[in-house]
Amino acid sequence: MGYKKEDPIQSLEEIEVPNTLEKFIDELPDRYNSGDINIEVEEQVDKEWSLFKNNLKKKQNGVIRKRITVFTLSAVAAFGLFVGTAFVSPAVAKMASNIPYLNLIFENKIEVMSVGEEINRALYENKFMNINAHVDYKTKYIEVMIFEPEEYYNEVKEPIEKLIQDILKARNEEEYSFKVLNDAETGRIWKEMAENPSEEALEFDKITALVYEVLEPYGHVSLGMENGVRDGVVFFELPKTETRTEEIKSDILETFKQENIEGYTVKILTYDPKIREREGRFMPLFDTIAKGLKAEKDFKVYSVGYTNNKYKDHFHIVIRTTVSSKDSAIENVVETIEKTVQDFLQSEDALKAIQDDRYQVVIYSEDDKKMKVLKN
Repeated sequence: MGYKKEDPIQSLEEIEVPNTLEKFIDELPDRYNSGDINIEVEEQVDKEWSLFKNNLKKKQNGVIRKRITVFTLSAVAAFGLFVGTAFVSPAVAKMASNIPYLNLIFENKIEVMSVGEEINRALYENKFMNINAHVDYKTKYIEVMIFEPEEYYNEVKEPIEKLIQDILKARNEEEYSFKVLNDAETGRIWKEMAENPSEEALEFDKITALVYEVLEPYGHVSLGMENGVRDGVVFFELPKTETRTEEIKSDILETFKQENIEGYTVKILTYDPKIREREGRFMPLFDTIAKGLKAEKDFKVYSVGYTNNKYKDHFHIVIRTTVSSKDSAIENVVETIEKTVQDFLQSEDALKAIQDDRYQVVIYSEDDKKMKVLKN
C-alpha cells in the first residue's frame, strides 16, 4: 500500500485544541511579564520570546494558531526532557522549569561549575600533571601553577593558556586575567617527601594511629574536625557530653610511654553534638548556595562562607559581592541574590534539612557594607 503524505497545513487544521489550552497559551506573555513564570532568560531567549508573543497576539485563526499550539507543546515536551536529565545548560534548565535555580542544583538536575572548578576539571581531564589553578573571584585573576620541571612547563604552557582562553570565552567571562607559572622546586620537595617521609612525618602518623587505638574502646571513631599536633601538643575533639576526658588523656600518655614517644602533652577540645549535627544538615544547603551563586557571573558573588559555632542560636551564611555599596547596580544585585536564596531555603527540600533550626544569610557589598539579612 502506498503512503500518501498529507498536506501539513491540512493536518494541523484537523487538530482539536482544547479551549483551556488556548487560554493558557494566550495568557503566557502576560504571565511572563508579571513575573508569574519564575524564569531568568538571557538576551537571545528574550528575543525569541518577544517574537513568540507577537505571533500569539496576531488575530489570525485556524492554521497559524494551531501551528503555534503544536510548536508550544513540542517545546514544552522537549524542555521537560532536558530538565529531567542531569548536566544540561543552566540557562536552558531555568527557562524550561519552574523549579528554583538552586533546587535544580540541589536535586542534581543540572551541573554548574565556577570558573575555577571548570578550569581545574579541564586540566585534570586533559591529563596535565601536578598542576593547580587558583582563582581570585574578587580581582578576577587566575593563577595556574605547574609543579614539574621546566621542560614540561615549556611543553604545556601554551596548550594550557589556550584551554583557559576557550573556557573563559565560552563562559563569557573574558574579563579574567591569568598567568601560567612554574614552581619546579616545590614539586621536587613534595615528591621527595612522599618518597622519603621525614622522621617527624612518620612519628605524626604513629601518634595519630595510637590516639585512634585508645579512643575506640571509649566509643569514639573520629578525632573531630579540629585535630593535629602542634608545638608538642596532641589535640583533638570529643563531644562535650564525654565525662571520661581525664581517663582518656591518661591512657593516651601511657600508650605513648609504652611506644617510647616522649615530650608530648594531650589537649581535648569539646563540641556540642547538637550544633555539630545541625552543621551536617545545613552543609548540603550551604554547598548548593555557594556553588550556584559563584557559577553564574550575573550574581556578582566572589565569596560564600559560613560559621556554625560562632552563633549558637543559628547557622550563619555570609555572601560577598563584587559590587560597591555606592554602585547603582547594588540594589538589583542584592535583590536577585535574595530572591534566589529565599526561593531555595523556603522550598520543601530545604525545609526538611532545616527542621526547627534558625539561620541567617547576610549579603555584603564589595566595600564590606551589610546590604541584606535573610532569616527565618
